[in-house]
Parts: sequence; structure tokens; C-alpha cells
Amino acid sequence: MVEAVQKARTPVVASADYPTLKDALPVWIDAQVQAGEIGPSTAKVYRGRCAKWVYPALGDLPVNQVTREQIGGIRIVLTWKATKGSRHSGFEKVRCH
Repeated sequence: MVEAVQKARTPVVASADYPTLKDALPVWIDAQVQAGEIGPSTAKVYRGRCAKWVYPALGDLPVNQVTREQIGGIRIVLTWKATKGSRHSGFEKVRCH
């Protein structure tokens, strides 16, 4: 059990085979629009939120190194900021596919 936890916490070695999050997310967002999963206006909002919140913190990481904890940390910050006067949480409308 301890080994499994340690292995899960060990960062994956970067590889040239994996794009950075900054390179991969726009492609994924475009694919979601093409598939009809989100509309163009939603895609624009997603791109803006990524540029403001995700890319500065995680944009240069290869996608295989981004962890749930890192994404959760960004979400916590956005939720906290939302409770400080904003009407909407930064990720409240982001769909999880």
C-alpha cells in the first residue's frame, strides 16, 4: 500500500512525446467545438480562463506531468476569489469529460 502511494506521488519523467498544457489545451478546446460539445462562445471563455489562470501556473508542464492536485489548487483559488465578490466561480461551468 505504501509503495502504491509513493509511486502515485512520484512525478512522471517529461518526454518530448507530450505537449505542454499550453499547447494541448487550445487543441482540445477546438476539438470540443468541432464535436459540438461546446459552442464558440464557451470556447472563448475557456481560452480566456486558461490564459489567465492555468497557463501562468501550469502551462509549461508536459501534460503527462500535470496532477489532479495542481488543477485542484487552481480551482481552489478560483473558488476563493469567486466568494470574494465575483458572481461566478472560475470553473463552475467547465465540463468534465
